[in-house]
Amino acid sequence: MKIAFVFPPMWTPHSDGSLQIWNREVTTRLSKSCDVLVYAGHPGVSSVSLHDTVDGVQYRRFSTRWD
Repeated sequence: MKIAFVFPPMWTPHSDGSLQIWNREVTTRLSKSCDVLVYAGHPGVSSVSLHDTVDGVQYRRFSTRWD
């Protein structure tokens, strides 16, 4: 099964807020039996890759700039 999540652009999926922890746990656990793809806002940090895989979860990041 393929599952996609869209995270709000106001925060990144790997920070330590309660929603981020919940989303990280859910996506990581689902990735053990499903293909999980997460779309998330790019935090503007140059060290963050636009496309990567962490703990079996694929991430696609997009710009959140409005200019």
